Amino acid sequence: MQPRLIGLKALQSYVGLGEKNAAQLGREAGAVVRYGARILYDRETIDRYIDTLKEEQAHGTGNYA
Repeated sequence: MQPRLIGLKALQSYVGLGEKNAAQLGREAGAVVRYGARILYDRETIDRYIDTLKEEQAHGTGNYA
């Protein structure tokens, strides 16, 4: 079973982005979970956000760089 909350390094690997872009994606997705001093990212929230981005791209909506 994969952990639901992942650190930044795991998020980078999971989404295939560098440190800054992965952290930005996590913030934009609303996936940041603070636990004590740790900053973690909710994998399920990331998945839903990416699915939403894909749907918006398929319909030609959204703002993409």
